[in-house]
Amino acid sequence: MKKFKHFYDFNSEEKWLNDMAKQGFQLIKSTSWSYKFTPSKPENTKIKLDYRVFKKHEDYEDYLALFEDSGWKHISGTYRSGHQYFKQIKDHASDDIFSDGESRAARYKRLSDKLTTIAYCLLPIWAVIVTLEMNNWNDGTPLFASELWGKNWTEFWRTFFPETFFSTIRLFLLLVFPFTILVNFSFAFKANKLFKQQLEK
Repeated sequence: MKKFKHFYDFNSEEKWLNDMAKQGFQLIKSTSWSYKFTPSKPENTKIKLDYRVFKKHEDYEDYLALFEDSGWKHISGTYRSGHQYFKQIKDHASDDIFSDGESRAARYKRLSDKLTTIAYCLLPIWAVIVTLEMNNWNDGTPLFASELWGKNWTEFWRTFFPETFFSTIRLFLLLVFPFTILVNFSFAFKANKLFKQQLEK
């Protein structure tokens, strides 16, 4: 079973995943916007989340081994994905994967920093696209150039559809980049706010 959902609050996400487990659905894989579950016996389990991105796969393996030795099984995530999901598998395991509130809050800071970096990386790309598009308009884009409308019927439609296709792609890029940038900045702000709230607890 697949469910599409998005969280920026890890505590809310953990509660939802644990409620799903109580209903008989165990998480087996997660991406940014989707969760894949498998039917299982309902259980009162504990699923916890961390957010870490690793440069080296060896560091990631050591990270997973540390949690495994502490009684927490890694159920989803990669060394590049950021979101790491753990399930308590041993009775002697601690109730949380974090030793204190500061380390628990730090995951929000790491998420905020990652989203902010992505947004700043997209800004110059969008600026280049806008600049190129402005130059096209100044030169007169083929779709709106007067010579297009002066062609005969056959030549007009032969030119119109390709130009419409490429113009649609350019318009899509002009809109999707600022939208993505705003979404990343928005979630980064919310994650940073949660980071500060967690530190105050």
